[in-house]
Amino acid sequence: MKIPIRRPGPSGRSPVRRTVLRAVLAVLLPLSATTVVMASTASPAQADDYYNSITDASPENRNWMSRVPDDTKLSALSVPGTHDSLSLCGFSGGGGCESFSTSVTKTQEDHGYSGQTLTTQYEAGIRAIDIRVRVDKGDAGLSFTIHHGVYYQHANFTDVLTKTRDFLRANPSETVLLSLKAECSGSGAFTCYDADGYGTTDWRLKVFRSYLEGRAYTGDGDEYEPATAWRELFWADSVTGNQKAAVPTLDQVRGKIVLLGFRGPRGGVYNGYGVLPTFASDTSYTEYVQDSFQVPNLWDIAPKWEKVRTHLRKTNGVWDGNRGEQTAHPHRPDAIYVNFASGTGDTVHPLMVAGGQPGVTGVNNFLLQCLRERNSRCPEFYPDRGDNFGGRQSMDRTGVLMMDFPGGGLIDEIIARNPEGGDGPGELEPGTLPPYRGGTPRPQLDGELLENTDFADTTKPWWVNAGMTERLSGGAFCVTAPARTNPWDVIVGHNSIYLPGGNSYTLRFRARASVSRQVVVQLAPFDNPTNVTYLAKYPTLGDGWKTFEYTFDTTFAQPYVLAQLQFRLGGASGSYEFCMDDVSLAGREYVYTANRGPLLKVNQHGYAPIGPKRATMVTNATSALSWTLRRVGGGTVATGTTKPAGFDGSAGTGVHTIDFSQVTATGRFELAIGNEVSHPFDIRSDLYASLRTDSMRFFYSNRSGIAIDGGIAGAGYARPAGHVAASPNGGDTNVACQTPKSYVDNWTCDYRLDVTGGWYDAGDHGKYVVNGGIATYQLLSAWERAVAAGTQAQLGDSTLAVPERGNGVPDILDEARWNLEFMLKMQVPAGKPLAGMVHHKVHDESWSGPPMLPHQASKKRELHRPSTAATLNLAAVAAQGARVYQNFDAAFANRLRVAAGYAYTAARTNPTLYAPRADRVGGGPYNDDDVTDEFYWAAAQLYLTTKTSTYLDDLRLSRHHASGVAFSQSGFYWGSVAALAQLDLARFGTDLSERNQIRSWVTTAADRLISFQRAERFGQTYTPASGRYAWGSNASILNNQVVLATAYDLTNRRVYADAVLEGFDYLLGRNALGQSYVTGYGTNDAKNQHSRWYAKSLDARLPHPPVGSVAGGPNSGLDDPLAASWLHGCAPQLCYVDNLEAWSVNEITINWNSALAWVSAFAADVARG
Repeated sequence: MKIPIRRPGPSGRSPVRRTVLRAVLAVLLPLSATTVVMASTASPAQADDYYNSITDASPENRNWMSRVPDDTKLSALSVPGTHDSLSLCGFSGGGGCESFSTSVTKTQEDHGYSGQTLTTQYEAGIRAIDIRVRVDKGDAGLSFTIHHGVYYQHANFTDVLTKTRDFLRANPSETVLLSLKAECSGSGAFTCYDADGYGTTDWRLKVFRSYLEGRAYTGDGDEYEPATAWRELFWADSVTGNQKAAVPTLDQVRGKIVLLGFRGPRGGVYNGYGVLPTFASDTSYTEYVQDSFQVPNLWDIAPKWEKVRTHLRKTNGVWDGNRGEQTAHPHRPDAIYVNFASGTGDTVHPLMVAGGQPGVTGVNNFLLQCLRERNSRCPEFYPDRGDNFGGRQSMDRTGVLMMDFPGGGLIDEIIARNPEGGDGPGELEPGTLPPYRGGTPRPQLDGELLENTDFADTTKPWWVNAGMTERLSGGAFCVTAPARTNPWDVIVGHNSIYLPGGNSYTLRFRARASVSRQVVVQLAPFDNPTNVTYLAKYPTLGDGWKTFEYTFDTTFAQPYVLAQLQFRLGGASGSYEFCMDDVSLAGREYVYTANRGPLLKVNQHGYAPIGPKRATMVTNATSALSWTLRRVGGGTVATGTTKPAGFDGSAGTGVHTIDFSQVTATGRFELAIGNEVSHPFDIRSDLYASLRTDSMRFFYSNRSGIAIDGGIAGAGYARPAGHVAASPNGGDTNVACQTPKSYVDNWTCDYRLDVTGGWYDAGDHGKYVVNGGIATYQLLSAWERAVAAGTQAQLGDSTLAVPERGNGVPDILDEARWNLEFMLKMQVPAGKPLAGMVHHKVHDESWSGPPMLPHQASKKRELHRPSTAATLNLAAVAAQGARVYQNFDAAFANRLRVAAGYAYTAARTNPTLYAPRADRVGGGPYNDDDVTDEFYWAAAQLYLTTKTSTYLDDLRLSRHHASGVAFSQSGFYWGSVAALAQLDLARFGTDLSERNQIRSWVTTAADRLISFQRAERFGQTYTPASGRYAWGSNASILNNQVVLATAYDLTNRRVYADAVLEGFDYLLGRNALGQSYVTGYGTNDAKNQHSRWYAKSLDARLPHPPVGSVAGGPNSGLDDPLAASWLHGCAPQLCYVDNLEAWSVNEITINWNSALAWVSAFAADVARG
């Protein structure tokens, strides 16, 4: 993100009447600028998911509106907002502009003086802001400064517009709703005054128009100087100046600010600006806006909440008979309802109203309870409650909720109320990208390639070496360079600079040093595989600022270069201060263009002789086309015509389908339509036999705590054991618990555990019980399924590349045991608090980056707080393992049985110990606050193994034990495991009276998946309801194939097996990109998946991922910087690139490969015919 040149702002101070005494404990907070006297300061409530934890909001909130259909009216949205959005400064007992949590005037968390705080709010999902302005006359003329009562907030309106513009440029799917209010009434001792002579409605409107029109009034009559014009940033209909606008749809306002309204200091609504009917007049304002701010005493917080709740009912047109309401509230669907959850009073401060006090629940907590269906705070909004009048009412929207100190969980819950999905675009040329949900094209960088050039309010994304701390000083980046031997020992750097090869660039910067010092400025490829350096200069710095400018060319023979800029400062005999500013790298930005291969998309691995054989042609032709199937290098085998299938929204293009299922000949083939020829493919009966075993390779090479034998895994995968008691890290042999953190209630422990073993989860070195749990389950399930099918010999001893070959135990069970043993080690020992519970995860205390082999990792490892979800994962998988291993190791099976029961009892004792989203430093959070599905799964596995009636009773009482509840069209995953229970109950619950009913639940789910698959033009078993592909979409496809395969095993109906085989077509190349997502399979296979040690693209000495590794696949969220930059605006299937840096689309994980292993084993069986 670039920080643009600022519009002339205030003089740097905000004049106020000197009648205000710094010693007076009084401030102005409320919306109408009424003064209140604070008799005492307050202690803030502890940060929680409803209060004072905005940075704990989901990272997906950054562009949450991208998931909302274009035709959604703003009045139908649930919008989190902040009241007095930039109120950080005020009286805290020390006078002046304090920023302490005890400030009696502060309304929002402080994340850097005002401008940066606004960015933090936007990143967390806030989309409505409440800005209070004062007309200031400074050196640069008339402007709006941001005020809260008498207190200047060290920001002006230009800061608000600049930060909003930068955010909307980076996230063009979003819109920001702005409520603007003139703050200064000019009367009373504790209010602010506009600049002398300018405290009128006319001047306030003129100053606002000056921002739109690019005028800076000098303060001398109507004289003005040119300035930045901001009109294009606003939705034009909301700032006409002569009439107000009807509520727009989202596609009309994406990438824009919508001015909700402009109000005067005494509550008057200004004409000509804003949205109808909310801001039509003072009367309409009071009808659609709840802003009752007065909370005189702590016991008045609950009545304040009831006003918020009543307005929520008004927003949805519902009523609550339990409170004497017998008719629905009048409700206008075309009105934007605004609900202020904020308040203050004589002895009650904003933080107390929002967060509560000991024994007193705050409004934010009330609100979060109301939004969570499992809580009974607001039964009138939830169907099927006894007090919901027969389920006739629901909370369809929250309207705009203006809050003080909102917590991340509260923001998440509000956003979750919004609709998802939408219609695809119309006809496009083949391969072109459709407009993405009304969004504008990705903004151009105007030749600037660095994200932060002037350090206005942050040092990010610049970094420094360990042991150094960067800081902002006078608007510059500064750091103390310590005395170290080599220049490269002290670095200030910037990563992820994408440069096209063969182009010219200019680097310009200002710098100074506290001593005369020569430094090194270097720009080179990130991994520097051939020691290429594009730029290496040696400027001499001194105490004064100097400007330097260098030009260079990229000649590296690649389509693009991933470069890194370094200022190397080491080699001095003593420490010194280094500062830099205005750092610019100008040149041509890299624009990624995918190579999608032939327009004819086929399963590049091949097809079974008996089974479906379909392909897809990317074309906008409206008439059928003739196709030919021929042997590679040989003659024609079959001919036919395509079936025009129209526009495919997931691919962003028109398509035809081709069906050559009647062909049973074997060999090597290709399809042709005119001059367009597909990639070659096989037709053979043993098609998936190799993938059955190759998909298991990933697990051995991902083992922790054991040296990987190159003779087994392949020479390129040999490495020392990772995370054992060897330098440079202490390993996992004696791991302590994480230090106390507020988001886990300051939990820690007084013991250490040996948690060696297990599998590294994904591209990092973390080990997670919930992800390991479902992965282990799927390996054990693949074995159980093979035994039932009579094909267990294919997974028996000496069939896989594992060191335990020849021990008499099936190799797949040897591999599963490696992680099961680790899961057992994660159980809290007897006699300790939470005994029997299971630690959620173990990983580094902070993030590391690639490339890095596990034995090279140097960061300290930490055990994280036990969770109910992790505990139930052990209960389920250990119970399953107890029956699976009974015939191979009875002692181990008994150990598993005991551990499973112990874990289940512990989870029943601690049913709501959730893993928080905020616990994501050094590893993924794997947060889950609904574990009813885990209880169901664990009870099912324990019953199938022990036949104990208690577990049967528990599973029958579960809400998941019903038709249509457990299965989703987007597939099960680690956080939604009820389907695993039903799949195994249907297969193994032979003594259950409802077994046939459970089987029908599975087949009904499979039938629904087939109906979706038949509507897809690329054969995928994935049709997300939102139309957007999720993170790990390929795993969703695979897990849906598990459901289809189980339906086949239950019924022996070939239609289900054929659906599984056709689902593989998409994964192996029959998709819009022509991409095989499985390493080693197909002509254009993925081989640069995100990993710290399968990182050949960063270090040629390292390997690609093992053959048989599946990539996560297209992700419409584009949650990493590379994908967001390269793929912006992509149709869902096109949201993928095979690049190691694109971790949100190209990750590899144990639970995705376990799904591939399960389905591959099934496919190998049924492909034989």
